Amino acid sequence: MIELFNQCGQFLFHTRNVLFPVFIILDLYLWPPVPINNTPGIYLMILGLVMIMMGQGLRILTIGLAYIERGGRKRRIYADKLVTAGIFSHCRNPLYVGNILIVTGFLFISGSLTGIIVGSLAFIGIYRLIVYSEENFLSTKFAEAYTAFCADVPRWIPKLKGLRATIKSYQFDWARRRS
Repeated sequence: MIELFNQCGQFLFHTRNVLFPVFIILDLYLWPPVPINNTPGIYLMILGLVMIMMGQGLRILTIGLAYIERGGRKRRIYADKLVTAGIFSHCRNPLYVGNILIVTGFLFISGSLTGIIVGSLAFIGIYRLIVYSEENFLSTKFAEAYTAFCADVPRWIPKLKGLRATIKSYQFDWARRRS
């Protein structure tokens, strides 16, 4: 079963750029958006917009504070080094958390409660499988360093303690490039 999870995660990582839009379109096709013409619809839209902004803000902050190379090579899970700086010192998967917030935000804007629930759970499940495969790779490649990192940094929910100090200690760079 463990190897099946690993293989599924690798497949989803490899095909994510194609599969994710297909999943979103499928969700919106099966549970079409509803008109935003009532108070609950307006609240769902506002909540969705806030989630999108938070997700994109988290992604911008993560990449703008500490340069990271894309987490794959030839569409396979890969890493030259263990990234533990910047926002990664507060959450092991800030880019994925940002992606989940963005996708879920768009689903909230659609206003279909079934679509929101099914789509959100599907994307959380998909990212969980990808993270499972990445963690397998990282624990093999970086061994004790990765184990120590995992013991100190949460997988999904960012720890807020020290976040202000982390942000202040970096020079934000919109066009972050490798030094």
